[in-house]
Amino acid sequence: MKERGKLFFIFVGLLVAAFASCTKTENQPSVTGEDDLDILVKNKKWELVEDLSDEFEASSFNGLKWTKDPFNDDYGWYGRWPGLFEEDNVHQQKGLLLLENEIFEKPKKINTTEWTHGGAIVRSRAVVQPGMFLECSMQTTSTIMSGTFWLVTEPADCEDIPKKELDVTESIGVRNGVYKKQKDGAEAPAWYEKTSYQFEKGINANARQRKTECLDTKNMPGKARRDIDPSEGFHTYGFYWEGPEKLHFYFDGKYEFSIKPSIPFEHGMRIVLASETYDFNMPSDDPVLDGFKTADGKDKAVEDRSSKYEWVRTWKTVDR
Repeated sequence: MKERGKLFFIFVGLLVAAFASCTKTENQPSVTGEDDLDILVKNKKWELVEDLSDEFEASSFNGLKWTKDPFNDDYGWYGRWPGLFEEDNVHQQKGLLLLENEIFEKPKKINTTEWTHGGAIVRSRAVVQPGMFLECSMQTTSTIMSGTFWLVTEPADCEDIPKKELDVTESIGVRNGVYKKQKDGAEAPAWYEKTSYQFEKGINANARQRKTECLDTKNMPGKARRDIDPSEGFHTYGFYWEGPEKLHFYFDGKYEFSIKPSIPFEHGMRIVLASETYDFNMPSDDPVLDGFKTADGKDKAVEDRSSKYEWVRTWKTVDR
């Protein structure tokens, strides 16, 4: 009996420890590094922001937290040609959010444009504010398309809210060396090749000042790690919005780099998860090379040609 009693208490102790570990993980950022900016985060008390967090464990998509139909929001962006964002490419299953990539059987004509590929975009309804910390566990697609985690300002007149974009990371699943054809047969810009290699590996962050009537385009990229392939497994991408000019980026729980933007990031922004095509990594008309089919020509399963998200979590600081 004594031995059984000991085993019982050991078992209960393990359950309590596991619960505490899970609770700790979900109620504070998963920062474990020892850099000053790791310690800064670990020394703060955090509270999960439910409207900006999702474990994707429900059996259906949470339309109260997220949007998935680009034709019925205020942004008016339906994808980057030839990849069209479609809400039926958003799936939630087995504790994952999937953004499916596909090749259409026949091109789809929207207005005067024909689209050949399908992707997806999901945006938060609630707005992230300066001072918050965000994390996302993501595995990039195995196709030419992308896995992304970023923020964008709310739709507004540029005099009220200058249009800005904060990319925590963007990456492609496979690089095929095909670039968008230029007008009059001109050579592709030199940055196409450089970016296609950069997006194949590591973290690719950017604080973007988008071109509007008020602003010219200006990008402030962050350095990228080169030793990981985002399509080979899940990684945690973090962003601490310490202040309008203090933008800090984290990878798998450790501080990596900071960006000082060209314009203060002081307005609220929405979370964006998207899988899209890029001008520097265009379809090649070879579905095997582009990652949509297996080597023997069979269609890949939806899960194998999707960017996958285990969770998105957002925290705000609270007084101790």
